[in-house]
Amino acid sequence: MDALVGAAAGIAQVASIGSAFWLGARLLRRSVRAGGGMPEGLLGVHLIGAIGLGSLLLGIASMSAYGSSPLSPGAFEAFVVAGNVATLVGLGAALGFNALVFHGGERRALALAAAATALMCAGFVYYALAGGTKTPSALFGRSYWPLAGALALCDVWLVHDALAGRRQALRRLALGLADPMAVERMLLWAAASLSRLGLVLMAPVVNVLTDLTVRRDLAPWLLLLSASLILASCVSLWLMLVPSARYRRWVEARHAPESRSPAA
Repeated sequence: MDALVGAAAGIAQVASIGSAFWLGARLLRRSVRAGGGMPEGLLGVHLIGAIGLGSLLLGIASMSAYGSSPLSPGAFEAFVVAGNVATLVGLGAALGFNALVFHGGERRALALAAAATALMCAGFVYYALAGGTKTPSALFGRSYWPLAGALALCDVWLVHDALAGRRQALRRLALGLADPMAVERMLLWAAASLSRLGLVLMAPVVNVLTDLTVRRDLAPWLLLLSASLILASCVSLWLMLVPSARYRRWVEARHAPESRSPAA
């Protein structure tokens, strides 16, 4: 059973991370064609950095920590450092996207995004100086919690802004002043952010609740859960950015009662 779950988890991991790279590259190409379109470019960096490269490198380090063939100390540290740096760059890009799209690029929102990015970087510096990047036993230990807390706070901000924006858009939709797909995109952005939040919290929570022996037994299931969360984030972003005609029709039909003007 564990072998079957492990195989399914491996396939899901490859598919989910591969889709993050593919969609991220597509967004970056779109940004270049648009003459440097900032929102698309930031989302492309987010997908490739946090969801693609960050998940891949940290996943390799995590599985090595629980497996029978661990990486050498130098290789392990390199994977952990590079994976965290890619994640920080990607989530920083998501914060910039949030400030531009949900706050119109206001100076206060941009300053908050920069401050949140600095908080994440400070958490990572503490984590590295405390030795969290050096050994598998410290990978998601106490020194990781300040960084995990900063990452989680950033994702909570993204979810909050998306849901608050959706509530406002729903009121406009009832007056016939908003597009149903615009309302749906905010929900999808919230879903993608919630999936990332699950990824951030999964490893440290499991680390607190279990010992190394249990984590090794759970490794295939944890890999499957991680892949599912990555895939959920990618699917949400895919539907948000490049929805099919069928999906658009489904969204419009679902919101049809809400989109009727009171005068209709």
